[in-house]
Amino acid sequence: MAIQTKLAHSLYPICARRTAWLAFSAATAFAVGSDAIAQSPSSQPSDPFSSAGGKASCAETFSSTDATQQAENWVAGVFIGKNYLSGAKAGSTIGRASVFLAVRQYCSTQPRVSLGEATRATYEKLLSEGR
Repeated sequence: MAIQTKLAHSLYPICARRTAWLAFSAATAFAVGSDAIAQSPSSQPSDPFSSAGGKASCAETFSSTDATQQAENWVAGVFIGKNYLSGAKAGSTIGRASVFLAVRQYCSTQPRVSLGEATRATYEKLLSEGR
């Protein structure tokens, strides 16, 4: 089993590598808006952390239940996609809920930071810690 597939199974036990890629694509398309749907897959943002879904501040993101649920899906999609594309395993040992909790904890200390920056900082921290 490829490392990306193992990662996908650790974050989503019943999904396969293709489903993980689709989740990342959907999160990116949702984040960028309807224009992303018309673009080709090769025109995806080079940095998923700075895509439209990550531009809102942490305070704004966690101001409503609906926005929080969307943010959780976006963070999961970015982690899966970033790991898939780079061959990394950030967050693979702690699971989706714990990854999102780590992002929320970062946001609680810096509410004016964008969700994308909080996700990037959490991703890099988990990657450097081997978690």
